[in-house]
Amino acid sequence: MKNDLKVSHWAHELSNAIPDKAVGISLAPLAGDDLFTSYVAEIPVGACVAAHYHPKGIEIYQILAGKGLMKIGSVTADQPVRWDQCREVTSGDFFTIHPGIVHQLENNSLERLILIVTCSPTNLSYNRIVTEQKVENAAR
Repeated sequence: MKNDLKVSHWAHELSNAIPDKAVGISLAPLAGDDLFTSYVAEIPVGACVAAHYHPKGIEIYQILAGKGLMKIGSVTADQPVRWDQCREVTSGDFFTIHPGIVHQLENNSLERLILIVTCSPTNLSYNRIVTEQKVENAAR
């Protein structure tokens, strides 16, 4: 166990964000460890994250700035994704994405969408199944 306190600010860390080409966003770690980490991410105006899901573990989202559309659904045999729900999310909102739930967040506003995502670091690698390619202006 480390005996030091690392303090970070999301705005500073966001300036050092690294692109995640698999889903089309940039993100940077804020705090955490090998089991659970908080990341700051930005979704540019008009962009969206590629639809994906995680077989294990939850993701907790906090919207810091901007607004967007969060779509959730499931993978079916007859089509790539069956979208079950589409909700507007805005600054101050918190929500949880559970294992196996396909999700896609779109920035449909005229400002940057900035959020914190807290999850296992494995959600950024082998515990992530991309179901559709990133698309502009996802269907509602």
